[in-house]
Amino acid sequence: MAPLPDSCATLDVSLAKEEDGELPSSSSAHTIRHFALTSLQRVWGAVCYLITSWLFWLVLVGVSVGSVLAKEPLVTAREALEKPVAWPAPPLNVTKAVYVTMTPDSPQAKDQVTILKNLIGFPNAAVQPAVNGRKVDRKTLPLYTRYLMENGRHDHSQVSTPGMVGCYLSHIEVLRQMRPGDTYAVFEEDAGFNLDSPALLAQLDSFIQRSGLRFEALMIGINRMPEPKGGDVRRMQVSGDLAMFMCTKDCSVWGTRGYVITYEGARKVLQYAQPIITQIDALFSLIASYDDFKFYWLSTDIAVAPHWVDMVMRSKVQDNCLKCYLPVGHLFYVGLITFCVLACLMMALVCCSTFGPLREWARGAAAGGRGEGKA
Repeated sequence: MAPLPDSCATLDVSLAKEEDGELPSSSSAHTIRHFALTSLQRVWGAVCYLITSWLFWLVLVGVSVGSVLAKEPLVTAREALEKPVAWPAPPLNVTKAVYVTMTPDSPQAKDQVTILKNLIGFPNAAVQPAVNGRKVDRKTLPLYTRYLMENGRHDHSQVSTPGMVGCYLSHIEVLRQMRPGDTYAVFEEDAGFNLDSPALLAQLDSFIQRSGLRFEALMIGINRMPEPKGGDVRRMQVSGDLAMFMCTKDCSVWGTRGYVITYEGARKVLQYAQPIITQIDALFSLIASYDDFKFYWLSTDIAVAPHWVDMVMRSKVQDNCLKCYLPVGHLFYVGLITFCVLACLMMALVCCSTFGPLREWARGAAAGGRGEGKA
């Protein structure tokens, strides 16, 4: 064991004298005061550290809330009726727009159809009742899907809730309705539109008509956490505000809030639709990765997402699987474990160096009080 510093030895001698009833010398009292001030400084440093940490998180939360409040509001059905957008023809050659929802008779569904007809340029818009996944016989599902529904998933692409099953079957049902020459625009019930949506859609339609680009699935509303990616991505600049991306390898595009799909694209999706072993967005990405599937997405969504608070709290499909968003590589976890161990060691050292001298100072003060009482 390493020898104690001289100051600690002096403090021990002074405390021993106080316990024997002797009054401490001026140097001993100075040593005690020195340790007390040092300990208080360390405590103050720890308090400042905690305050700084809390301020950091408060700023982070404030920025998040500010981004939500600053987000452009969604267009309402009344605004779409008061200020309709005149389209010479349905954009992207869409023959039918489908709004998939669990509440087809609700005012929200009727408002969404109004917006699709008067603002987005799809005169043939209709509501498609979604499949209730809770009413699906689980015996018709693959064994591994049933296992995940009982024990939880480990990856985003996996199916683990009745809502995911219902969502999957709802999209498949829409694609089965398509006939040769059809191009459908499909929207989920959380899809919304803002004032920029018609302009972006017009830019996209003009680019496709001008370039003669042929697509089979074009995602116009996806999730951005995480950002879409792929091993072989081709970028095309649509306009100054908009770009298109095509993926043919290792594709990972999450979310089917809104997309436009041709009859040929629907045939390819239906070819791999059974059995149900992935979510519908993962199925699109897998087909693009392993088949000749002309699969595109945009840099800016036309069918925009609701506020993230609403999306998390009101989701009827997802199960808020936090581990599904964590990295797959081992280096992240090695670094995380190392950081936690070092942080625990640092906190232990701070506690020992802070509360150890405080304990000795308290003992000395108590002994001094007993000595004065005896005197």
